[in-house]
Amino acid sequence: MFNFKFNEASDYKAEFKAYVTQIIRTTKQQTEKGGGADTLANRSLRIQIINDLVNCYVATTDSQPDAYQVEKLTNAILHEELTDNTSWKTRQSEYPFLSEYQFGRRRGEEVSFKKADEVGTDRKTYRKPTRRLREGKEDRHLDRVTKSRNDQRRKNYRDFISGKNPGLFTVNIATGEKITHKEVFDYVERETTS
Repeated sequence: MFNFKFNEASDYKAEFKAYVTQIIRTTKQQTEKGGGADTLANRSLRIQIINDLVNCYVATTDSQPDAYQVEKLTNAILHEELTDNTSWKTRQSEYPFLSEYQFGRRRGEEVSFKKADEVGTDRKTYRKPTRRLREGKEDRHLDRVTKSRNDQRRKNYRDFISGKNPGLFTVNIATGEKITHKEVFDYVERETTS
């Protein structure tokens, strides 16, 4: 299938890069089609071809291939795992690993430890409560209610001072009758003077 030959007189790095590109392209095509045991869809054959390529390069040039090209070859070996986009990838295989995109997506779905400190196993939140600031609408409503209550209190006080209203009263628990505060004060004065 592949016959690797490097010529020292030519640009052997460009030749190696072309072989890597050809292996990657063929791997993608044959795995999409669902090729058999004699195609690059078979991982063991793919590993053997990549080993042959690297060994041929090292024997010809007496140097290691470019690290970037070697990384592309490792990605070609792990083509099935890197192209698996299922969310349950970590639960389907024994030793799963994630692509950079999948790892980033997983990091985005993780919850911080602060959340674990504040929420119990019963799903109740146990963090220190923070007071909510009222909205302007709520403040205006409270001002209206308070103003109307103050108006009523002021009217009751004026009536009490002018003698129109008997004032506050207390309920006698024993008899259940209402007694004004003036009567209570008179009673206390009588008892203390006698």
